[in-house]
Amino acid sequence: MGENQDKDVLPKYKPSIEEGTQSPNLEDCLKLLKGERDEQCLAGLLLVTKFCKADDHSSLRRVYDAVGPHFLYRLLRTGMGSGVNSNQDAYLSLSITVLAAFCRAPEIASSEDMVSNIPLVLEVISTRSGSSGLEECYEFLYLVSAASESGIMRFCESGGTKILASQMRSLQDGSHLMELSFKLLQLILSRTSLDIIQNDDLSEISVIVAAIARQFAVLHTSLKFEALHLLNAILSSKDSSQLRDAFRLLPQDSWSPNIRIGIMAILQNRVAPAERLQALILTESMVSMYGEDWLVSQVSTHDAQDPAPADMCLLLVLEQSRVEIAVLLNELAYLKYEAPQDTSATAEEFFLSDIMWLLLTLWLRR
Repeated sequence: MGENQDKDVLPKYKPSIEEGTQSPNLEDCLKLLKGERDEQCLAGLLLVTKFCKADDHSSLRRVYDAVGPHFLYRLLRTGMGSGVNSNQDAYLSLSITVLAAFCRAPEIASSEDMVSNIPLVLEVISTRSGSSGLEECYEFLYLVSAASESGIMRFCESGGTKILASQMRSLQDGSHLMELSFKLLQLILSRTSLDIIQNDDLSEISVIVAAIARQFAVLHTSLKFEALHLLNAILSSKDSSQLRDAFRLLPQDSWSPNIRIGIMAILQNRVAPAERLQALILTESMVSMYGEDWLVSQVSTHDAQDPAPADMCLLLVLEQSRVEIAVLLNELAYLKYEAPQDTSATAEEFFLSDIMWLLLTLWLRR
């Protein structure tokens, strides 16, 4: 996108679109995108953002084929340029918006052209964190990473975990950006071994866990349960021994009180039994790191000025264990005598045994 074409392109063409006497349609958009001049392509992309629906994958494919990945790459690079250009932010915003829109079609999101843009979009997030279009950046990363194995690998290889950690510390509690961050983390954990991640990004994972723990403590939405599941996926993983060792060296005040607050909120409210069991599983992970004394500590909740009683978490765990022990014993009996003898059932049996051992230990110490 040469210098002679950058100047005043958007101011020229945006008014002409909006002031037209006829409503544009897809064919008008395609004609502009197939034009010989960059200005025509830019005008066509502006039309795309106005009327092309996210779930209309067929139209998105036609538009993408018309504009081509090379022009999209040049537009992104122009928006990221370091030169002085009055339209640079507009170029960047338009580029990120249309890239995220195109990637709602899985076959486009999985293409190598889109995968190759991951490092550039990560650079946009890290260098322009306060700019508009940040949600579209996260959406693009999630859609491309979810569409193919090469996408999630490129994200990790390009330092995505480190950038995600640096951003999550400053994201607003419960925001859509935080929700997208959770989705990216769930994707990473489901596709990549935690052992591989933590070898390169141990300190970043620690920062991420602290950010998730805060959401687990302060939120009262469905995202609270997502935080619970993420914490268990990280701390209860068979690959998390090295990570647990690192957490033992961190000041507990930086994250573990939030875990305790979240667990208490789950156990003392009416939630699904599966979520209460998840809270007990998280309790087991924390006790295995810090000992049973971790359950007995006075902390201030985020909803009241008065601190909760020091033994409140312990009492809630013991009360819930009264119910769960019977359920787990029945489940263990089923796995031992009735379930198919496969590896997944065996793993489940060992897992439930660990939880039951914790609950019995706490009950006897009551």
